[in-house]
Amino acid sequence: MVISSRRQPVTVCLFWPLLLPQQKLHDLESLQKLHQCDLRRRTVDNQSKWSRNIDALNEYVSMNGHSKVPSMFVIKHKGSTIGLGTWVAYMRTKYRNGTLKQDKIQMLESIPGWVWNPGKPGPAGNPERDKEIIKQRESGAHLQFIADKYNLSRQRVHQIIERAKLEKITKA
Repeated sequence: MVISSRRQPVTVCLFWPLLLPQQKLHDLESLQKLHQCDLRRRTVDNQSKWSRNIDALNEYVSMNGHSKVPSMFVIKHKGSTIGLGTWVAYMRTKYRNGTLKQDKIQMLESIPGWVWNPGKPGPAGNPERDKEIIKQRESGAHLQFIADKYNLSRQRVHQIIERAKLEKITKA
């Protein structure tokens, strides 16, 4: 079977056996022997993934003392790279949606420091300060000047101004 007319080794996608008819699978297996690569679909069953992720979460908790995993946190655990922050967020979402199984809920709740909703609300708004910020911006003050004056980030000042614009539009 000719896959490429080039004289270089051909890289074969791991999922080709799933996409090709069964009669061509034999040809791919012979190609596998030539290039010494594994063409079979590599899978990890869900229970193994669950156990691996729980172990990684326990490792994170033992290192940090809490289960508030940052959303983009990645951990190297037993030779695997795990997007632990994404997985933890997904489990919390499944819990809120009511689609997480009871045995998994109990397993997560048994982890020291586990909380279902780790996010804390931000500080309460300060309407008087926000009005002053909006007046200063309307008079032409720069975001950084305003941010420095009120000990805020430029992004926070921008959010206050944009929220005020939105409220003005919705009231009209």
